[in-house]
Amino acid sequence: MRRVLSLLVVSALVVAATWWLAGLPGEVSLHVAGYGISSKTPVALIAAVLGLLLVYAALRLLGGLLHLPRNWRHWRAGHNRAAGDIATTRTLVALAAGDGPAARKAALRALRLLGATPQTLLHAAEAARLAGRDAEAADWFRKLAAHQDGAFLGLRGLFRQAVDRQAWDEATVLLSQAETRQPGKAWLRDTRLMLAARQGDWRTAITLAEPGPKHAALSVAASAGTTSAEDALRLAETAWNDAKALAPAALAYAGGLRSAGQERKAMDVIRESWALAPHPDLVAFIVAPGADAPARLKLFTSFILPRADHPEAQLALARLSLEAGAAGDALYHLEAAEHGGLADRRLGLLRADIARANHQPDAERTALRAAALAAAPPGWACTACGAGQDVWHATCPACHAVGQITWGAPPR
Repeated sequence: MRRVLSLLVVSALVVAATWWLAGLPGEVSLHVAGYGISSKTPVALIAAVLGLLLVYAALRLLGGLLHLPRNWRHWRAGHNRAAGDIATTRTLVALAAGDGPAARKAALRALRLLGATPQTLLHAAEAARLAGRDAEAADWFRKLAAHQDGAFLGLRGLFRQAVDRQAWDEATVLLSQAETRQPGKAWLRDTRLMLAARQGDWRTAITLAEPGPKHAALSVAASAGTTSAEDALRLAETAWNDAKALAPAALAYAGGLRSAGQERKAMDVIRESWALAPHPDLVAFIVAPGADAPARLKLFTSFILPRADHPEAQLALARLSLEAGAAGDALYHLEAAEHGGLADRRLGLLRADIARANHQPDAERTALRAAALAAAPPGWACTACGAGQDVWHATCPACHAVGQITWGAPPR
C-alpha cells in the first residue's frame, strides 16, 4: 500500500513539473557566427539538461580511460590477494597434515602472488623443511631474517636447523642475534638454558634456571663436573636446598660433607631427605660399607624412625635383618613392606633369599616364580617423554628435558 501511494505521489509531482515546464512563456535564441537557433523555453531547458548530461558522461568516460591502468593494477592486486589468501590457507592445511610437497607447492604460489612478506617467507621455509629440503628452507629463513619485521622468525628457524645438526657454536650465535631482536622473552631464556645444558655448560645453565627442580638438577650436575671440592660442596648444598626430596641432590651434598669430615652433618642431610622421600639409594649411604651386619641393622633401625613404616624402609630392614642372620625378622619386615603396598620384583627375590636361608627349596622356587611374574621395581623416568633411565641424569638423554628425571613406577 505504501509503495502504491509513493508511486502516485511521484507520478503527480512529475506531471505537475511537466505541466509547469510546458506552460513557461517566451523563447530562447542563440546566435553564434551568423548562425542562430530559436526555440520555446521548455524545449531549450530540456536541451540544456540533456547537453549537460552528455558532457558529464563524456568527462566520466575520459576519466575512466585515463585511470584505466591504475584501476587495472588495483583489480589485479585484489585478484592476486584473494588467490594468495587461498594459497596461504592451503599451505597451512598441508603443513598441519604433514604433507610436505603439497605445502611447498602452495607456499611457493602464495609467495608468487603476495610477494616476499614475513608470512609467505615463513610458510615457504616451513614447507621446505617439512619436505626435507633443508638447504632451501635455510635460504628462505635467511631471507626472512633479513626482513625488518620477520627477523626474529628467520633467526629462530635457522637456530632450530642448527640444533638439529648439533652445530652448537652456530646455534649460540643465532640465539644471541635473536635475543637482540626480542630481548628478555621466555622462549629465549628457556632455549638458552636448553642449549647450555646440551653443551654441558652447567654454570651458565644454572644462572638461567629458576630456583626449583631444574635449578637443583643443574646444580648437582655442576657439582659433579667441577674439580674444586669447595665449589662442588657449595653447588651440592644449593641443589639440596632447592629440592631436599631429590635423592641425587641429598647424596651429592651428604657425600661432599662426608669427604670433608663432617659425618654428623652429612647424616643429618640424609635423615631430612629420607623423612621427605624415602629412597633406596639413601639406604646405601646410611649403612656405610665396612661395618658388620648387626651394626648396620642397628644404625639403620635408629636412623629411619620418622618413616619406619614406609615400604622402602621395611624392605631395607628385611634385607639388613637377613644379612644379620635374623631370617624371622626379615620375613616380618618383608610382610610389612607387602602390606604397605610394595608389590614389585624385589619382594619375590628377597622372599626367595629368606627361603634359601631357612633351607626351604620349595618356598624358594615359588618365590622366584612370583618374582618373575611381578612388576619391575621403581626406577628413574623422564616425565617429559616417559623414557626410563638406569640412573638419574640432570637432563633426559632421550629428549634433553632439564630436571625431568624423577623416581617412581617404571614406564610401561
